[in-house]
Formats: sequence, C-alpha cells, structure tokens
Amino acid sequence: MSIHLNYDKTKEILYCSFCDSFSLEELESTLYAITHSTEYAPDVKSSWNMEKLDHSAINEKVMKQLISIRQKYPQRRNAKVAIVAPSDLVFGLSRMYETFSEVNSMPQNIYVFRNQADADKWLLDE
Repeated sequence: MSIHLNYDKTKEILYCSFCDSFSLEELESTLYAITHSTEYAPDVKSSWNMEKLDHSAINEKVMKQLISIRQKYPQRRNAKVAIVAPSDLVFGLSRMYETFSEVNSMPQNIYVFRNQADADKWLLDE
C-alpha cells in the first residue's frame, strides 16, 4: 500500500503519507477506512504528506476524480485537512487541488503547507 496512516492520539491528528504512486481505488479504500475507523472520528483532522509522492500521473482529470471520490464520504465534511507539499511542483498541484475543492463547494477546510510544522500548527489551532 502506498498510503500510510498514523494516528497521533495526543494531537488528535491523522497523518497520511504517500509513498511513490497511488491509485484512485487505493485512495477510495483509504477514505473508507478513515470514515469507518473505531480509533478516531470520521471527520478527524488530517495531514496528507506529499513529500514522497510520485506526481507524474497527476493532472486536472485526476484531481476532478479525487473530488468525486471525496464527495462519496460526507462524514468528512467538517474535517480540517492539511496538505504538506515541500517541492514547488507538488505545492502548485496541491494548490490547484485546493482551488478545485473550493470551486466544487467541498465543505472540508483544506490548506496547503510547505512543511509539517506549519501544517500541525494550523490543524491544532481551534
């Protein structure tokens, strides 16, 4: 599996890390697991780390498919989601995804960061 999950009970943040490439089916399976976990709430705050993501297959069509998958999980509508994207290219792609989410009226609060420390600070700010 190229998406790894680690829940920090102290911070109440779910850390999601991409390793290499991923499939849309894998992402949907991961969202299903998140929304059906007994360890944390379906709308748990989450940080998605893109540092090791193989971004070569990500384009506008894939981003729209990601939004379509997210729409299947209304349990996450109040989730606060941080995307950590250190590289310029992945940061730009992530900002595009953030904008597509807003245009498609996705209720989640999504924000893109360059580093994990800033993402954590935002996630922990009530």
